[in-house]
Amino acid sequence: KSTLPITEFWALLPENNYQNLRRFGLHLLSMFGSTYLCESAFSAMKSMKSKERNSINQENLEACLRLALTSIEIDTKELASNMQTHQSH
Repeated sequence: KSTLPITEFWALLPENNYQNLRRFGLHLLSMFGSTYLCESAFSAMKSMKSKERNSINQENLEACLRLALTSIEIDTKELASNMQTHQSH
């Protein structure tokens, strides 16, 4: 059993010997990733732009979509603890 990820397998095929097969494999993999991301984006956008919340502007919608679709894990507790509080005068 191979432990090599499928994406690396297709990328490591010698292009000069298996050019068409390599290209086909990479296109096939990218198609499924793109479809999943596209469907996730539309689903997230649909919930953000509901009838009750239809006044969201483009800039805020893009920022919300970026947060909803990122695979980066953000430690919000750590970020909040590092923020300086504003002092009232």
